[in-house]
Amino acid sequence: MSSKIVKWIIAIVIGIVSIYGIYRLVKDIYWKFYQEVSLAKDSQFQFVNEQIQTLPYITNDYISNWGAFGDFVGGTLNPLLTFISVCLLLYTLYQNKKSLDFNSEELALSRKAQQDSAKSQQLIQKTQNLQQFDSLFFSLLNQFKHQQDNLCSLNENDKSKVDKIYRSIFVDGYKLELEDKRYQLLQHQELNQYFICLFQLFKLINMKINRIPNTSNKIEEWGDFTLEKQYTNILRSLIPPKLQQLLFLNTYTEFDEYRWYLSYYSFFEHMPFKDLVRNNVILIDLLIISKFYKLDSNHLYGDYQVFGNSIYFDKLLSESCYSEFMKSEDLFFSAWGFIENKFFNFKSIVCFFNSVPLSNLDKEICYQYYLINLKNEELRIEVIDVFRNSLEPKLFPRSREKVQLKHILFKNYGFQIQMEGFEKLDFYIYDEISVLLTTPNRSRNLGINETNQADFLEIELKENPL
Repeated sequence: MSSKIVKWIIAIVIGIVSIYGIYRLVKDIYWKFYQEVSLAKDSQFQFVNEQIQTLPYITNDYISNWGAFGDFVGGTLNPLLTFISVCLLLYTLYQNKKSLDFNSEELALSRKAQQDSAKSQQLIQKTQNLQQFDSLFFSLLNQFKHQQDNLCSLNENDKSKVDKIYRSIFVDGYKLELEDKRYQLLQHQELNQYFICLFQLFKLINMKINRIPNTSNKIEEWGDFTLEKQYTNILRSLIPPKLQQLLFLNTYTEFDEYRWYLSYYSFFEHMPFKDLVRNNVILIDLLIISKFYKLDSNHLYGDYQVFGNSIYFDKLLSESCYSEFMKSEDLFFSAWGFIENKFFNFKSIVCFFNSVPLSNLDKEICYQYYLINLKNEELRIEVIDVFRNSLEPKLFPRSREKVQLKHILFKNYGFQIQMEGFEKLDFYIYDEISVLLTTPNRSRNLGINETNQADFLEIELKENPL
């Protein structure tokens, strides 16, 4: 039996008992007393049907006693009835409050149901929009991939259009200003169309994916940033490193919105900083361009948000001689300008290496000097052989010889000068400069080199124009 039925039974029983008690009280006491008092008058006799009838003798004391009793009943019954009335009033208020609470709960449930319905509609709409976005995105991505295949397809010489553009800008034109390199890059219309298509993909991802209001200061918690990042990661995985470096050059200036997308999604997180034609060589142009991305201070990851958590960039900052430059406010507009300021700020360098014999026939021991001069932005190298006990050059065909310069390669530790005859001078530019000479050992098996460290190093710096 439910509690509701039990409550109804108890209420009915109490109601019946109360009605019966009131009935007995009225009938047996009040009604009887009322009849007797209504028959009692000032006299003891009354004519009824022309006959005198004798009424019970009712004294004034008798009536006053009942009056006192009536006052007593009224005095005790009125507070009781008042209390019952107050209880009923409070019960009524309680029932009204309960009804209001119930209505409020119903309204809250109704409101929640409407919100859930609205969220469901938003989710359905978002899913439909995402499906439409996927269709448009992958359609544009196919066009983008087709353009990239045309750029990267190999010709009969096993070279692609990208290889030729890359070499002409970063290898052959290493002394050009950044703006000249970028102008040269913009002359390739097919490559420009490729970059424009990539920009439209960025714009599509950023604008078409629905996002909630940005209530956090952390960029990774912005709306659907994670979903956007997944699509841009798909894009990045398709772009080869050479095209990434060319894109890095293309957007370093003017294209503010393009550069914002690249920084916002840390698009160059996997871009290497080495020359992809000559491995293990730092591409100075990329270091110079990076400082222009640092000027964009509207991003939450900091100065170099464009690199994200790049292991290449972290290694460049921690294990190379370029970390001081990357952390400074210095700005250059050409790789050669940076090289002259960082490395070639001298008139001449004299390197003295261990004593060596001139030939197997000549037992006289000589010291070997490498004299490096910088004139008109050109390096000139001479090798001078000096007798141990003489400061004058030996009168010998090899006593003073000009060496043909082949390449200057820039590495994490500094730079390397490659000369004819496979000789190499490695300059380590840290707190102090040290030089290593690597020469092929022709008296032994090919491929085995000898390395000597300079015992004496003298540098004559350029005069400060200021």
